[in-house]
Amino acid sequence: MNIEQLHFGLSTVLSIVFGTGGALGVFFLTKGHVALLKQKVEQLEIENKIVNKRVDAVKEEIKDAEKFMQAVQLDIQKMENRIIREIHELWKKQKE
Repeated sequence: MNIEQLHFGLSTVLSIVFGTGGALGVFFLTKGHVALLKQKVEQLEIENKIVNKRVDAVKEEIKDAEKFMQAVQLDIQKMENRIIREIHELWKKQKE
């Protein structure tokens, strides 16, 4: 075996070893990033559920407020009608 062949063989083996090491490094780095992203996605899903619950609660409050406003509007209309009737009654009494 010639020195050049031995040198070429060792260079090849070292290149393969370092290339494999680099590939493994990239693999584990990517695997770590995927794990972090998976945790972020899980956290976002939990936060999304919380936000949806809050939105539903606000929707219910809005419905309750709308019902209250409708009741208040009905009361105001009744009061307006009573005031108008009283004004007409007073006007009729003054004419008599």
